[in-house]
Amino acid sequence: MSRGIAPRSRRPQPIARPGANTGRPKRAIHRTVTSASKTLALVLDKKIPVQMHCYRGDQMATMIDVAKEFGFRIAAFHHASEAYKIADLLKQNDICAVMWADWWGFKMEAYDGIQENIAMVDHAGACAMIHSDDPIGVQRLNQEVAKALAAGRRMGYPITRAHAVAWMTPQSRRRRWASSTKPARWKTGRWPMS
Repeated sequence: MSRGIAPRSRRPQPIARPGANTGRPKRAIHRTVTSASKTLALVLDKKIPVQMHCYRGDQMATMIDVAKEFGFRIAAFHHASEAYKIADLLKQNDICAVMWADWWGFKMEAYDGIQENIAMVDHAGACAMIHSDDPIGVQRLNQEVAKALAAGRRMGYPITRAHAVAWMTPQSRRRRWASSTKPARWKTGRWPMS
């Protein structure tokens, strides 16, 4: 067996190209089914919700349009430094924003982030969740929530502590679903565990 050629048993089987009978031999296309293509098929069949990494508001809005066009569901945008700019769009499409309390400005995509991001998204009625990439910060999410709560109160939003705690706990059905790896049931119009 030479190095660059797979053994006959592992080679992809040719699939006849669909089309009109032209009298010529049909060309064959080779296709391998990988785990990535299986996952993509499940996303497009609305069986797996997408957890998307996005910082900027315009990118999130574009991905919402792409999701509508191709018929898949975005469960959450992670990092979402500019989620406050599209909070109404997140609410309309029932998409969670998983955000930091005060990490912003550390790279170009995160320059427009603000400390009031979580409070503004929550105030607009969209799903807001706290996030940390830091292993130590994850252990102190209550402090991250306190920072976001203080920023929201400085804006004049009447946020209670109990309400702010929901930003880090899976109390609501949307939050449980946005962080779940179980198959989606959203196509029925109801969130799981409702």
